[in-house]
Amino acid sequence: AMASVAEILWDEMKRKRRIPSGSKSKVAQPFASQSMDELLQFLDGSQLKENDCIVSVIIHNIDGPGLRDCESQQSLARLACCSQVRLIASIDH
Repeated sequence: AMASVAEILWDEMKRKRRIPSGSKSKVAQPFASQSMDELLQFLDGSQLKENDCIVSVIIHNIDGPGLRDCESQQSLARLACCSQVRLIASIDH
């Protein structure tokens, strides 16, 4: 899922022509083969000069059984900290 978010941001950057020269070498490989740290570094936007490309991630029922484990919550927290990502979530009450 993290690779999909990175691909969406990459496509948006290409569409807006916001890909700085020299950054292609860092993200030339498919996102699916990059480590979690590499994906998070890309999503954090340190390679961008402007902060106008973002990806919004909407999660329904963030406290549901499939996302309750510590690893999932940690990954979501790390994703939410990325400057290029906006995380919107609901809970089931």
